[in-house]
Amino acid sequence: MGPDSAILIDDMVISETGAHWHATQIDVVMMTVLASTERTEEQWHALLASAVLKQRKLSSTPFPSEIASLRQFLSDCGAIEIYGSI
Repeated sequence: MGPDSAILIDDMVISETGAHWHATQIDVVMMTVLASTERTEEQWHALLASAVLKQRKLSSTPFPSEIASLRQFLSDCGAIEIYGSI
């Protein structure tokens, strides 16, 4: 990985309060089965900072994530050029 490399993380960011019921359901399942939980925005900031990575953008999409939203995000941030369809 070089100094100008980019990492795209497609993961759920759970709200501290008022989270969508489906997100909290997934969070409880992860806690039960994997002894893990979904991360909040603060937890993502802390994780990226601990890995000395700079967050460029945090984007929210309708639940569940849609391919069209991901395609637009990638195009907007200039991360990749899209050839054909995803």
